[in-house]
Amino acid sequence: MTWNFVSNHPNRVQFELYSQSANHAWPGGGKAYVLDDYDRHATRIECSAGELICYGAWVDGDSNTYWGSGLDDQEGCEKCCYTCGDGDTPLISLDP
Repeated sequence: MTWNFVSNHPNRVQFELYSQSANHAWPGGGKAYVLDDYDRHATRIECSAGELICYGAWVDGDSNTYWGSGLDDQEGCEKCCYTCGDGDTPLISLDP
């Protein structure tokens, strides 16, 4: 499954992907993916068919400014989850 992001925020943005059916996150291990430009970024993950995965993104150093489920999947969200096996995500735009 490939997740597609673009950040239009002037600051560096970080994101993680969180499984809702297993105790797993990508990239995991206390790390996060980084968006530090205005380019489109494609992040491919391996997941199980039918697994619901949500994204959480936040401004680096300011987890109060977030998209999706935020840092550590704490915020809950609408329309930030996709099912593994249903194809790649559309382009997810993180706007200020």
